[in-house]
Amino acid sequence: METPEQRIQRVVREEVAITPYDSRWPESFAQEKAFLLSCLPNELIRRVEHFGSTAVPGLAAKPIVDILVEGHFAEHWDRLLFRDYLIEHPRVAREYEQLKAQLVSASPRDRVAYTRGKTDFVVRVTEQAKREKKGVPMKVLSINVGLPRAVQYRGETVMTSIFKAPVAGRVRVRRLNIEGDQQSDLTVHGGTDKAVYAYPAEHYAFWREELPDVALPWGAFGENFTTEGLLEDTLHIGDSLRIGSAEFLVTQPRMPCFKLGIRFDRPDMVKRFLRSGRPGFYLSVSQEGEVGAGDPITLASRDPSAMTVTEDFGRRSDPGRR
Repeated sequence: METPEQRIQRVVREEVAITPYDSRWPESFAQEKAFLLSCLPNELIRRVEHFGSTAVPGLAAKPIVDILVEGHFAEHWDRLLFRDYLIEHPRVAREYEQLKAQLVSASPRDRVAYTRGKTDFVVRVTEQAKREKKGVPMKVLSINVGLPRAVQYRGETVMTSIFKAPVAGRVRVRRLNIEGDQQSDLTVHGGTDKAVYAYPAEHYAFWREELPDVALPWGAFGENFTTEGLLEDTLHIGDSLRIGSAEFLVTQPRMPCFKLGIRFDRPDMVKRFLRSGRPGFYLSVSQEGEVGAGDPITLASRDPSAMTVTEDFGRRSDPGRR
């Protein structure tokens, strides 16, 4: 009888549908080209070579067959990375299964959105796998702070601290916030479990496409830390992170309130944010210290059985999954 781990591995292998050829890691482009050409019918090779070479401005002419091989090389490399990452991270694999199940049961009207969500998930996980394989360091790109300010909203004055700006130098981190920053509404923000809010810099490219007319400097989403190399799909609740001389615990995803709409002057921003699946994450401060832009982030400890931030976000967003 299959164990849960064996089932996940089988489902992943079947879903990604890696062929015997694709299951090997090519050692070089030359080896890849030779093997691929050996698999192609001679007539097809002649047709491809008939097109000769193509020139790209500023670059030397390149044989069409080389271009085709490069594309195939990159595509199946990504598929392997994605497959292997799911096999090594069962909880991420389960999230992928849930996305597929949602897509199958979705109404025709919602199917486009779920398809996009699945595609985004594959891209994010593949990029994370690439970063880990290449040893791309995790780090803080920007420290952002802001104090409460009064703004007008639907004829009323409300206080908000969502407007953040980057600061230079080292900043002191305390149990409830960081130096120069203060939460406005402690009923939904702040406290020990929400002392610091972090948002991945990788998400900014998505939002620049979604909001092409909006300036998006670091801190635009109200985050204290703009990070690189940490994504919700692979970060687990309870992960311990070391930044500068301070230490943090990942506590929960950010669930947006109406003030996000105030920040972007868009009443639909909360729905957009929820639909994007890019919530960022809150941190508690387990050891006070100092941090600064450019500081590396070290994963001090992890419980692999704990849910990921993405999984927790889905659970909180959809009461039916609780």
